[in-house]
Amino acid sequence: MRRIIYVFLSLILMSCGNEKVAGISIDPARETGVAKTTLQSILSGMERGRYKEGELLVKFKSGVISAASLRTHQAINARVLNRSLNLEHIKLPEDISVRDAVMRYMNDPDVEYAEPNYIRKVRVTPNDTYFSQQWGLQKISAHQAWDINTGSTVAIAVIDTGIYFNHPDLSANIWANAGESNCSDGIDNDLNGYIDDCRGWNFVANNNSPMDDEGHGTHVGGIIGAVGNNGIGVSGVAWNLKLMPLKILNSNGEGTVANELRAISYAVAKGAKVINASFSGSDFSNAEYDAISSANTAGVLVAAAAGNGGADSIGDNND
Repeated sequence: MRRIIYVFLSLILMSCGNEKVAGISIDPARETGVAKTTLQSILSGMERGRYKEGELLVKFKSGVISAASLRTHQAINARVLNRSLNLEHIKLPEDISVRDAVMRYMNDPDVEYAEPNYIRKVRVTPNDTYFSQQWGLQKISAHQAWDINTGSTVAIAVIDTGIYFNHPDLSANIWANAGESNCSDGIDNDLNGYIDDCRGWNFVANNNSPMDDEGHGTHVGGIIGAVGNNGIGVSGVAWNLKLMPLKILNSNGEGTVANELRAISYAVAKGAKVINASFSGSDFSNAEYDAISSANTAGVLVAAAAGNGGADSIGDNND
């Protein structure tokens, strides 16, 4: 296990380049390339998961033109909130439940799949008295990696509750969007659909301030890339990198898959080489799987949380 983590550290500490790297395996059926997305599998997943009422993620089959998808939505008076390639985030009318909408869309021959907009949430941070003393860095032999490299200016997207980017131990390592020449002119200088996104984006409030209002993202950002060897605070796994704050989780530590997908797309488009996703969800999402696979194809390493333990507050052995 230590060797696996050490190799992973090497990938983070050094630029990942353009090579394709292994992504996360979520669903064995999808991993083998066998399409098994059925109405029954989606309804079964809904029984276990939590999702946002009144919203749906719908993916149309390749070649379906927007006019055809629009007619499908109009048939139930749904409207499109966001669109990315063939995937559409839609708002349902109040008189149609998510379950009924899934069944109606899945019966449409133009639809590849339709699923709820599942809720994602932060992993619990342990409250052990000496947790802040970073025994974890010794556990993963970070000092051996530092003998090789203490980090580079590779961009790592932190999809979380945001980051307190004025933190004295993080501010020097916060990513800056070179495409935005002015951070307060109200102009989308880099034409990416996000106005004045100089330090990432807040997908919860839909604005350019991904400031952390819960604490988890700042904690995670510090583990990944707090400035090292500067005499204050703590040391990150990598001392010199660029943390890209992408806020999808609110002050209660919860967010949706729809915003997660937007954040992943943003990270890939803006050149992040690693995406960190330290949140959880017990339900399988086809849209999430596709987004991670797309990032993988683009040469982006996606790291997910293993978890700290169950409701008993006792840490689990995840080896």
